[in-house]
Amino acid sequence: RTGKIDYLGQASGPGAEGVTVQQAQSLSKTNPDIVQYMLPATGYSVEMRCDNKPFTDIKVRQALQMSIDRAAIAKTYYSGLVEGTPAGILSPAYKGYVTTYNEWPAELQKIYGYYPDESKKLLAEAGYPQGFSTNCVATSGDIALLEIIKSYFSEINVDMEIKLMDQGTFMTYTDAGKNDQMTFFSATGGTFPPH
Repeated sequence: RTGKIDYLGQASGPGAEGVTVQQAQSLSKTNPDIVQYMLPATGYSVEMRCDNKPFTDIKVRQALQMSIDRAAIAKTYYSGLVEGTPAGILSPAYKGYVTTYNEWPAELQKIYGYYPDESKKLLAEAGYPQGFSTNCVATSGDIALLEIIKSYFSEINVDMEIKLMDQGTFMTYTDAGKNDQMTFFSATGGTFPPH
């Protein structure tokens, strides 16, 4: 706002400094002469410890996927600036290297769709008809997005505690495998070169 910064990127990833989408929109209103560019960026993911219950059951993992309304998040939280389309580890911007969401089999596309009633059925089939409690370890980053995900999980009776840590503690803790349930990390749609 003071005109003393030459460049500032988006805040994404653990410990990253920058501006959020909401801050960028506010800046464009108060400082219309600021030049802003939209570039592909890495997205956040909730990563599950598939070697620990309840995530050993694929139905639980699918239920969580199907409980999140990505289109609504894209439209509201990201103000329609992103599509809300799922991506794999690499950004769909890498044409020829990536199988895009539109090319995924219909059965896989459905798992990434928003079906909360089916999510509850999958949890019941996995032995969790009343849902379950879990935790998610996170560091600095888009914690507001994680709170939105938590609210979607609560709609299918999954109570997720968010455990915040500083970046150094987070990296040491997760690298040692001490996280017993989930982590929140910037890990999908990577914009690094596909080498």
